[in-house]
Amino acid sequence: MDFSKWLYEVVRDYLRKKIPDPINRGKHWIYPDHPREDATFPRIAIIILGTHHDEYGLGFKGVRVRSTVMVCVFVNSRQPGLVDGAQYKGAALREALVDKVINVLLGGRAELLQQYNIKDVRLISTTSYPYD
Repeated sequence: MDFSKWLYEVVRDYLRKKIPDPINRGKHWIYPDHPREDATFPRIAIIILGTHHDEYGLGFKGVRVRSTVMVCVFVNSRQPGLVDGAQYKGAALREALVDKVINVLLGGRAELLQQYNIKDVRLISTTSYPYD
């Protein structure tokens, strides 16, 4: 399996396991792409921006793989949702979901290492803007 596809599946499944759907649709709400105009919200998109393979040097054998993953959170400004038991709507729902994604990924470093051999997770930047 291609590394980027594998990494997408790991991040998707990990977030699906740790972050319940804020509106309890009973279906998946985390996908590999940006939403269509007729998509249901809220929605999380996971996009692999790039993967780099570097050979170890100076007597070490193996390859280090670094990937850049973009996680986007989309909400409808009129749709309320629950995050960690609190009700949010619009920009507040988007921010609560963004915070949840960040905390799950950064807080899950030990679990990601143990289960998937992902050595580290780093937050490079965050950007927030309305979709609708």
